[in-house]
Amino acid sequence: MLAILKIINLHFWKSFFGPFFAFVFPLIFVALLGSLLGYDQLFGGSMAIASMSIALTAMPQAIFEFKRSALLKRIGVTPIKPWMFLAVSAGFYFVVMIVSSFWTLAVGIGIFSQYMNEGKEIMEANPAQGAFLSASLGQTLANVNWAGFLWGLIMNIFVGISLGFVLVSTSKSTLAIQGLGIPILILCQFLSAQVLPLPMIINVEFMKWISYLSPFRYSTGLMIESFTGIMEQPVFGGPEVVTQIEIIGSANIFDINTPFEMIKYKGTTLVTMFDKTDKVLNLIMPIVFTGIFTGIAVKTFKWSAR
Repeated sequence: MLAILKIINLHFWKSFFGPFFAFVFPLIFVALLGSLLGYDQLFGGSMAIASMSIALTAMPQAIFEFKRSALLKRIGVTPIKPWMFLAVSAGFYFVVMIVSSFWTLAVGIGIFSQYMNEGKEIMEANPAQGAFLSASLGQTLANVNWAGFLWGLIMNIFVGISLGFVLVSTSKSTLAIQGLGIPILILCQFLSAQVLPLPMIINVEFMKWISYLSPFRYSTGLMIESFTGIMEQPVFGGPEVVTQIEIIGSANIFDINTPFEMIKYKGTTLVTMFDKTDKVLNLIMPIVFTGIFTGIAVKTFKWSAR
């Protein structure tokens, strides 16, 4: 088993896809979209990009290449079972995804460090009400519910790894993996509020309902709620007054009776993102999807790539 782990680790660092999707790809979205759409709206959800991109691109391609190698074909006649190989691979990529996610968070903090003490101005605020600033980055970080955020991240990784194994177990070539994995990745990024602010998605009826089909919507929702905290609606005092949104506590993803609210995208009012039903679904559905995908992957996995 240790030999398999060494092989997986060596292949990861030698390939282009592994390090790129783990440590470069997520930062592109954090830097560009965070600057355009607002770090306050995207930062929490964008932390899920790292694990998703690895799970749907780099990981399945690497395992598929292993399946075609002469070395792993020999494993099929040893006491090592397919689920053991999948378990070692899952453990390795789980650690990589955790490291990648917090690497993205650390670099993201550096990118938006100018807003550490004072939030970013929301341009669509009514000038007659005065300047309206989002919560400062420092205030946001100080009020993150890290336990809930980590739970959401782990759930997101579980869903990603299990879906990645489905891709590698059912595909006949690396081209097929790319053809399936990349579209799924892009669609889920938009529908799961990783590259679009959650209030923007909720505000569009069609996107709101279609987003329920994304297996990553629910785990990302846990991360966003835990990262955003509880916001206090601002009170304006005239055109000369600068008003900054306040975060008054950490949101609890396990408190299903308290709805999760966020400031309307480039607005000044609070909007309910998750009601009681949504919060229950956010807790349950990642486990359901992980179980379904894992069952399919284990049942269909074969050592031969043919």
